[in-house]
Amino acid sequence: MAQPNGFKDVASAVKSTASGWDFLMSNGVLPRYNQWTIESGSGFADQKRPPLQYFIEVQKAYTELRWKYKFDPPFPSTFSRSAYLLCCLQDFEYYHGTGVLSKKKQDEMLAAGLKSNDEA
Repeated sequence: MAQPNGFKDVASAVKSTASGWDFLMSNGVLPRYNQWTIESGSGFADQKRPPLQYFIEVQKAYTELRWKYKFDPPFPSTFSRSAYLLCCLQDFEYYHGTGVLSKKKQDEMLAAGLKSNDEA
């Protein structure tokens, strides 16, 4: 969504980004998810940040594609929700996922008498 040549609306930006991720994931490549960052001194330093809706929708698209292609969370060494990325990726995983970082898996572990990764 960086101007002057970037997308003007959230839906188009998310659709384009998700299309690229879909191509990569369908070919066995898990791209690294990076949030929009404005670096002082860069050519984009004076850019207006995209709206919150962009971040929510693009992170949701990334997570849903990761589930579709059965990729584990991108940082398997951090199996604690509190140590995961500082964005809503961990919340999508926790509340809607089925993997090791999901609420469902954490509840199953607690029911089996095992410590959750957040308690370990």
